[in-house]
Amino acid sequence: MKARSIYGKSPEEIKAALKAAISDDFMPTLAIVFISIKQDRKAVSEILAALDIDVFGATSCGEFVDGHQSKGEIAILLMDLSRDSYAIVFENMGARSIQAAAKQVASSAIAERENSHEILIKSPMNIDREENALVMDMEMKEGETFWFSVPPDFDIVEEIIDEAKEVKKAAGGDADALLVFSCAGREPALGPLVSMENEGLAEVWKSPMAGFFTYGEFGRAKNGQQHVHSTACCWVALKEKSN
Repeated sequence: MKARSIYGKSPEEIKAALKAAISDDFMPTLAIVFISIKQDRKAVSEILAALDIDVFGATSCGEFVDGHQSKGEIAILLMDLSRDSYAIVFENMGARSIQAAAKQVASSAIAERENSHEILIKSPMNIDREENALVMDMEMKEGETFWFSVPPDFDIVEEIIDEAKEVKKAAGGDADALLVFSCAGREPALGPLVSMENEGLAEVWKSPMAGFFTYGEFGRAKNGQQHVHSTACCWVALKEKSN
């Protein structure tokens, strides 16, 4: 698998970036697109479809590729790989809410979380004064034990990068591509260090990278199981298996 990351402030800039990226030895089949709600999603999809590139993506509250971070723009990770190597799953919403449809799609990935007994970070959103209750960003089940904690120190960036190095060492090599999902709360909390965190991950894996700032993340914590997370930095290093 080969990968390249591109970005742009408009569909026209994405079209130009695609033209520059595609060559005889790089013909992408899949585009992972992180796009601001301010952008013309249909136009970008049509540009990619015209080049026979499959599209999977999400709206973002800030997006980035290696060497560039923005808000209100478009970030794309292009991958040149066999279509036998991936599948895109669609869920028919019907009369359901987007939250219900998304939960159904994700159910197989996070099914383990109910009985893992791991410690998770959940963020308070506001106070319901009528109910005299704290409103959280994720469900709190009756009987759950919780502790209040302060935000992490600035050395959390070094810790994230060091753990990535350990994972890479255990995996035994670089990645072909990297996806990063960083909580929107990390940017105001860490300031410019959040760019260092994202760039540091790309440098560890020596691969093209694209990502976006999210409102909730899910994945497997170190030595853990699949969970929905809050205020986390989640990343996926992709490597095509050799025959």
